[in-house]
Amino acid sequence: LCEKRSVSKDALNVLLAACPEAAKEKDRHNRTPLHFLCENWNVSLAGFQNVLYEWLKAQENRSWQSLMSLSDCPRIQESKKELLVHVAHLFGQDNQNRIPPHDIMAHFISTN
Repeated sequence: LCEKRSVSKDALNVLLAACPEAAKEKDRHNRTPLHFLCENWNVSLAGFQNVLYEWLKAQENRSWQSLMSLSDCPRIQESKKELLVHVAHLFGQDNQNRIPPHDIMAHFISTN
């Protein structure tokens, strides 16, 4: 579903409602649905956020490294990359070069 050219937010919501664990599943190349959604320009930012929310429920995904690796997808849409970078900075790599909390908050307010 995540690789399809046209995936609606509603379709993603139905899938996540039926099986929230699907957001954390990995294929044989260790890619999650988020990897495909990063590069699918037909998926809205809102749909992407819903899957990201479910993906972050897995403890191993809640790290700066995990989120930044997603933001490095070769054909990622800029708005999705910006979202991932802001969320990554909530988990922080270190105290240097962190995005100020006010800027992160402003980003999330503007995406709604």
